[in-house]
Amino acid sequence: MSHRNPDNYQRAGSVRIAIMRHAFWTVAALALIYALAMLFAYQYTQFVICMALVLVASCIDLWVHRRGRYRDRSATLLLSAAIAIAVTALFAQVGVIA
Repeated sequence: MSHRNPDNYQRAGSVRIAIMRHAFWTVAALALIYALAMLFAYQYTQFVICMALVLVASCIDLWVHRRGRYRDRSATLLLSAAIAIAVTALFAQVGVIA
């Protein structure tokens, strides 16, 4: 076997690493979507809990990716979260039904 072609064990390790590289950001994005749904449904307690999860997962993602190509991803998610919360809160107060 050539040293250039990794065997299946080494490939499985790279897949596992790729999944864990995006785990914190995925948790933060899904929690943000759920938090916006809870804000629209006037479930403020669940909204606060989900937003705390978004902040914690984003901070962990920022810490894990201090260097490299993924370092701006969580900052972009936090910025879009602030804008999405403001728009959702406005629509919830006006009474827009999707």
